[in-house]
Amino acid sequence: MHDVVAHHLSLIAVRCETAPYRLAPLDERAGAELAEVAGTARSALTELQRLLGVLRAEDQSPERAPQPGTADLAELFAGVRAAGTDLQVSVEDVDLPDTLGLTVYRIVQQAVSNAAQHAPGAPVRVTVGRADGVLRVEVVNGPGRAPGTPEAGTGLAGMRERAELHGGRLSAGPTPDAGYRVLAELPLAQVAP
Repeated sequence: MHDVVAHHLSLIAVRCETAPYRLAPLDERAGAELAEVAGTARSALTELQRLLGVLRAEDQSPERAPQPGTADLAELFAGVRAAGTDLQVSVEDVDLPDTLGLTVYRIVQQAVSNAAQHAPGAPVRVTVGRADGVLRVEVVNGPGRAPGTPEAGTGLAGMRERAELHGGRLSAGPTPDAGYRVLAELPLAQVAP
């Protein structure tokens, strides 16, 4: 239920924040009203996330255990390397809210899994860092050394939805060297420098 409500609140905030650009020109009062609605939606998201944290703290069964975040990327990378992947990592230390940290973790996790599935043996490069008020999460793999598994799942759609939940975007596609690139750009307006 959290994902559904959070998704819709995020869409409300994004639409209100982008309305002045999409529907220009807007008078000053309309722009201020939309900014207030966006702020209220973002506040509701924050409160929803806090409530979810309280509920999880009270029930620590396996399905309610704390979710991973950027602090858990090192463990993920160790597992990927242990599986034999040539992995290069550059992760900037950025203090993120829990939900954004979970999004970063899940995007990296899915993109690395996709590389292993679709391009076995390919070198993989993961980069996470700030640029122009945006957190950039990039996972690039080279061409595989063996044929990959061609089945398509919902991984890209899930990564895209996670990025959009935070007002961001995700692009994915082949690289000129027959590899693949996933790039998520997540706004950092709500994150302290």
